Amino acid sequence: EIVPNDFECTPLEQMFVIQGQNSSGKTCYSISILLCILLNQIGMKIPARNAQIPIFHSLQIRKDVQDNMFMGMSSFIQHMSDVGEILQDISKNSEKHHFVFFDELASSTNSTEGVALCESILIHLVKQNVTCITSTHYKLRKDVTKQLKMLVTGVSERSDDMKPNFKVVNGSSLSNTLHSNAIDFVCRNTLLVDIF
Repeated sequence: EIVPNDFECTPLEQMFVIQGQNSSGKTCYSISILLCILLNQIGMKIPARNAQIPIFHSLQIRKDVQDNMFMGMSSFIQHMSDVGEILQDISKNSEKHHFVFFDELASSTNSTEGVALCESILIHLVKQNVTCITSTHYKLRKDVTKQLKMLVTGVSERSDDMKPNFKVVNGSSLSNTLHSNAIDFVCRNTLLVDIF
């Protein structure tokens, strides 16, 4: 069943952080927006009731971090190298209108460093006046979230079969009550029950 979700971006709200628990639809929702932007860039019809999407000078997309054994790069080094190239390109062409997409920004390191990197990168992009969508599991500091448009996916209670509602709502940040169901899922679906 399709769950319709709206997306609104204004000149005052250009930085979007999509948060949610595992399997709540963060990536699906953000890629749906990305595909609409890509279709618009090449002059194709957008699958929406109505849409007004600007033409961007550049689209910078970072998804699916993997190791590069041939270059001797871990997934973290590969991810940060790609992010660094994106940030450099934006800085060199700061007069242009850029769109940046990150799926799980800075997720390939420990959570303390990941939060710090994620916040720093997002604040840098805010200062560059870039339109950006990223998804994350990280809970960002309140002083950082005031500069970002926070969206939260799947916030309703989940059923026993772990199915989220995939509805996207405005939110200031992940609440302390919104937790990952990763351990519950592993316990229900694997032989690892005894270790938890």
